[in-house]
Amino acid sequence: MRRPSPEPRDSRGHAAEGCPQSWYLVAAARDLDRPGRIVATEVGDEALIVYRGAGDGQVRALAAHCAHLGAHLRHGRVVGDGIRCALHHRVFDGTGLCRGLSGGTAHELRQPTFRVLERHGGVWVFLGEGEPFDFPVPALAAGGDVATRLISPRRFPISWRALIANGCDIDHLQTVHHRRLRAEPEFLRPAPHRMEVAYEASVTGRGLSDRLMGYLAGDRIRARISCLGGSLMLVESALGERRSFLMLSMVPSSGGTTIRGVAGIAAAPGAAGRLKARVAAWLFTSFLERDVEFLEGLRLHRPPSEATLGDRFMDRVFDYLEGVPLYRGHRGWTAA
Repeated sequence: MRRPSPEPRDSRGHAAEGCPQSWYLVAAARDLDRPGRIVATEVGDEALIVYRGAGDGQVRALAAHCAHLGAHLRHGRVVGDGIRCALHHRVFDGTGLCRGLSGGTAHELRQPTFRVLERHGGVWVFLGEGEPFDFPVPALAAGGDVATRLISPRRFPISWRALIANGCDIDHLQTVHHRRLRAEPEFLRPAPHRMEVAYEASVTGRGLSDRLMGYLAGDRIRARISCLGGSLMLVESALGERRSFLMLSMVPSSGGTTIRGVAGIAAAPGAAGRLKARVAAWLFTSFLERDVEFLEGLRLHRPPSEATLGDRFMDRVFDYLEGVPLYRGHRGWTAA
């Protein structure tokens, strides 16, 4: 019997989360519905702000604390496409370059910036060194009209590693989520930053969401779960001919992880599409809610042996998770 490989823990016995180098969902696009809005958020130990430029309307992401004396920029003001610190009125442009005091000359300081995208109704920020991996494009989104809906954030008192492992747990899928595998699933590693689990299943549960999903699926669900950068999960599903996707961002937070996400479904623009996206989001949320009680107090480690198909898959999931590069934070304030 092998000795289990435990989840990394800190000196107090809490899960040592770290923060993967990945894309994170930090805000809803509607939170920046007009130029000049500033949203403050945190990913792990990194505090940042996002705002929409008043000139070009583009969203930008900067480290939250001013490079001058550390004032929080959520108190600032968007000036053109830059932001002015409330404390000393130094203005940083969209690239982080300090232009000095309002109306003054350029300053040597540079505010750290982050790559940012607007996708599927959300604002996504990449934390990491070097070039980011390509933001995932669901096959559904590449092939036609898609209606999307953000799901309500949910905090879990466990690490992002545990949540990713739980999402790829084939045995758990069958026991707690009432699915019956129709064939042996696939485990793939198409790139160093990416792993995939693909399966085909039938619904065996009798809950309301199970019955609705079984009706929509015609007793056949096909799903592909892709994990990218350690903390970003893309679930692409086909319920019969009805295709949908769920993109989940596992955002490390103090003492746990906040799951933020967006659900999408093939639908034409309009009220009918919004309703379908709402139903898809409810089905996905109902699926996730089943794990809330069982995950409390979880101390994740490798299975002691490969007794089941799920154990063999979980061993590979651990290999992937243990190789995920972590974000170490921006390297202090820099000169322009």
